[in-house]
Amino acid sequence: MKKLSLIFFFIFSIGFSQSKINVRGVTLSYNQQKRVMTLVIPEKLMKTTDPDAEVRIRILEEYSLTMVINGQEYTMTDEFFLREGRIYDSGWTYLTIRPGYCKEVKANYVYEFSHLQASEYILEVSDVCDNRWVTNKKSQSITIR
Repeated sequence: MKKLSLIFFFIFSIGFSQSKINVRGVTLSYNQQKRVMTLVIPEKLMKTTDPDAEVRIRILEEYSLTMVINGQEYTMTDEFFLREGRIYDSGWTYLTIRPGYCKEVKANYVYEFSHLQASEYILEVSDVCDNRWVTNKKSQSITIR
């Protein structure tokens, strides 16, 4: 019985040592043992043929507060991480805002965050047209304790 309890505890601790969410192919995971949060952005998500459309990937801490005025969405929350841009036929364009302790593991696609505070982190992925109109917005959150 003692052996069974140890096996159960080991499996239980492995299952909760890493949390992972996926929004439109973008993966945000947290490894509790290493205390590192990893963001993986698939290249195919950033490709678009529309010259006015971009993909916005945001990580917000604690809450997401937005308001819509005349159909245009305004964000009232500072981003913990922001990646906005696209890949088009002849090149790419990106805007990235990230904390100083964020490590870029693979240029433009994989980021690691260490020294995190215990908090809820919200991953939002959306399409943005003309830097104003937000569509196809999806989000999920991950809690770090």
